[in-house]
Amino acid sequence: MQVADSIINDLINKIYFLSKDVLEYYHYGLQESAYQAALIWELNHARIKTDFEQLFHQWYKNNRLEKAFRIDLVVADSIIVELKTKEELTSEHRLQLFNYLRLVNMSWGVLLNFSPHGVEIERYHYDAAHNQMILFDRFGNSVFS
Repeated sequence: MQVADSIINDLINKIYFLSKDVLEYYHYGLQESAYQAALIWELNHARIKTDFEQLFHQWYKNNRLEKAFRIDLVVADSIIVELKTKEELTSEHRLQLFNYLRLVNMSWGVLLNFSPHGVEIERYHYDAAHNQMILFDRFGNSVFS
């Protein structure tokens, strides 16, 4: 990994461990917004820049449309964090993150699920040249594309 990528990996690890603290405190069964608020508090307390419910305008053929969508969290202006409170992550959740990364032209994304089994995290890098997301393991190694 490059130096910048190792910083991203460190941030994602912090997101993961702070999320575990949130779930340990609240346990499973709350709405996504409750976990989101607590995670934002944890990230701010750790002095990690975090924007939440950030509004991104939709573009079509180089034209800005009135329609906009909200992204759960953007951490350090570099990582999209899409939060879930599901039994398990699905291809629909992965596709949602893929489209967010593609539409806002960001390289790193995380699916973070507060599940009954614990915090589940999937880290992705968006490869714009090939229009694909690459899954990374918890150590920052590519798993598959």
